[in-house]
Amino acid sequence: HPSYFVPHACDILWTTTDQACGTLSRYSHLVFVGDSLMRHLRQALFILLRNHGLVRGGIQTSTFIDMCQCDGQFSEHGACRLYDEVFNGGSNGEMGVCSNGNFMYKGYEWPDNGFHFWDGIDCADPNQGSILFVVQGGLHHGNNADATYRQLLAPHMSHPQFQKCAIHHKLSPIYIGFYAQSLTLDKPYPAQSRVNGRIFNDQMKAFLQTSEFLMLDVLNFTTDSQSSDGLHKLMDVNLVLMYYIVNLADMLFAAPYETSN
Repeated sequence: HPSYFVPHACDILWTTTDQACGTLSRYSHLVFVGDSLMRHLRQALFILLRNHGLVRGGIQTSTFIDMCQCDGQFSEHGACRLYDEVFNGGSNGEMGVCSNGNFMYKGYEWPDNGFHFWDGIDCADPNQGSILFVVQGGLHHGNNADATYRQLLAPHMSHPQFQKCAIHHKLSPIYIGFYAQSLTLDKPYPAQSRVNGRIFNDQMKAFLQTSEFLMLDVLNFTTDSQSSDGLHKLMDVNLVLMYYIVNLADMLFAAPYETSN
């Protein structure tokens, strides 16, 4: 059975499949860049858009089939990850979601940071629609905010097409900050502790304060939330995070760059 997650002291609008499709179909491109934490968020997006609690990224039939159901879909166990490419991209029609929409979806997982995405975009073209651009990262940059900014975010922001899309108000960029890991992981992974996570997020907020990015600080949000291994969150946590992202996408489309970081 799936876990049940209630975010502490946080009001998030429950998002139905129709509402999510209505919001995301305003965009011509949905782009998600990050590491394994982002991959799980993309799995949650598929669950939300398909209105179905099962998205098979793992094996279809084997002795492990029960393990890869429900919360098991969000395990990093190799048996549940044989078809990770399912979450990598396609049109809404190819994905079988949002039948009234017309958007392209693309997911990039570290070490592919998706910088080449912009090479096929021209926001000066009146036929180019708006882009929802969601980035998450830090673990593979030494949990160092300066390195994450320079190596992950700055190359996107300096790309001429990113800048052009921002000028033409066709870009809704969101950066997802540091996740809270279980306290049991602090000894083997001290750089990922909640104390360091707060430092990381505060530094990233300072870096992004004058940028187009809206930063989503999820450290308190994910504190003591259910996980498969102390870091990777289970289904309900990822679904609630995706509800939050869809609501932000709705808000940013209506009023780009007017929302405070």
